[in-house]
Amino acid sequence: MKRVLIVEDDPDQLSIRKLLVERAGYRVLTAQTSAQALAALGHEPDAAVLDLSLPDTDSGLALIARFHEDAPGVPLAVLTGWSGALTGRPEAAFVREVLDKPCPPPKLMAAIARLLTAA
Repeated sequence: MKRVLIVEDDPDQLSIRKLLVERAGYRVLTAQTSAQALAALGHEPDAAVLDLSLPDTDSGLALIARFHEDAPGVPLAVLTGWSGALTGRPEAAFVREVLDKPCPPPKLMAAIARLLTAA
């Protein structure tokens, strides 16, 4: 069973996304902080969906860079309230999907399917 890591600091959004992804037949790993997200890499996720804005990190961009260093084979999607956040940034090269918030469930699930196909 494919494993999807969801990183989201809002507990309600995390629960909703976890339920959606589980219902699609995937095993879900969750994290609410960047430290938890990095620790979850030890469970070898097949794909990850990251909230770009987390309260315990200087920048979601730093988390993307760490994912690239620690798990370069894990395809990433980023959820953000501002799609231009990655424009012109070197971290954009490590992200396969950028999803605007709010992200409708069908769009999120389609992005996850693409990430897992690419993995």
